This record gives sequence, C-alpha cells and structure tokens, in this order.
Amino acid sequence: MDARRKLSILWRPELARILEMNRLPRYREKSKEFVQRKLLEKVPETILWQQACEELFQRDYNTINDEIRRFRSGRNGSAKKIR
Repeated sequence: MDARRKLSILWRPELARILEMNRLPRYREKSKEFVQRKLLEKVPETILWQQACEELFQRDYNTINDEIRRFRSGRNGSAKKIR
C-alpha cells in the first residue's frame, strides 16, 4: 500500500502527536497532506509505522469531536463546525 495512503487514515491531532514525538514543528497552518509529506521525509519508515499503529490503537471514537475542536481552536479560531 502507498505510504501516503497509509498516513491518510490518521486524524490531524494524531499526526500532530507523531510530529511532537519526533521533535518536528507542528505545522499548524499547513494542510494535512503537507504534514503527511513531512513525516514521510523526516521519520524513518519503521518508526513512523510503529507510531501510527500506536495512535490508531489508542484512538477513542467517543472523544474525537472534542479533541478536533481543541486542535482547531489552537489554530487561530479557524475551526469549522463539527456535528
């Protein structure tokens, strides 16, 4: 499977945590696709997949709306309405 497609299943807050784990900038004003490309460039593939799998394992579908809302509010109020 294509590496970009694998990363595309991660939510933006999950990508932000992986960036933080690898001591990379948060790229708050950049697109999700940009962040995915940076991760693929900067993090060795074996480490990246291990971290991505851990994020997916820890994913909590009950709290994601609140988490996304908090993430977006940290981006200068550019939050979209979440239903």
